Amino acid sequence: MSTQEPVQRIAIVGTGTIGASWATHYLAQGFDVTATDPAPGAEAALRSYVEGAWEGVTKLGLAPGASPDRLKFTSDMTQALADAERVHILQTLERFGRNHSGAAEALGIGRTTLWRKLKEYGIDR
Repeated sequence: MSTQEPVQRIAIVGTGTIGASWATHYLAQGFDVTATDPAPGAEAALRSYVEGAWEGVTKLGLAPGASPDRLKFTSDMTQALADAERVHILQTLERFGRNHSGAAEALGIGRTTLWRKLKEYGIDR
């Protein structure tokens, strides 16, 4: 069984011009994007950038499921990274048929750490 799995959620730290461009790119490719930036007004600026660029990326072609509605924003970097980690853990558990030993090995963590993270993220074991 391959240990590679498709990425579905991207976490972006910093939403200035470069971060906003990457967010738009990944949204257009059909990914869920969680962005974080503690700067005042960062969320409004990011959403404005994505909205303004969406017509252009639409002309270039969108992946199935692409939507600016798949953008989630938080000013808390820990939350943004935890959100991406939670999705990664869920996907890995599903890939291994909810087998904790296999999932933990694929994630590069011990089973005890996996169980702690399941509890932390409110994921049924």
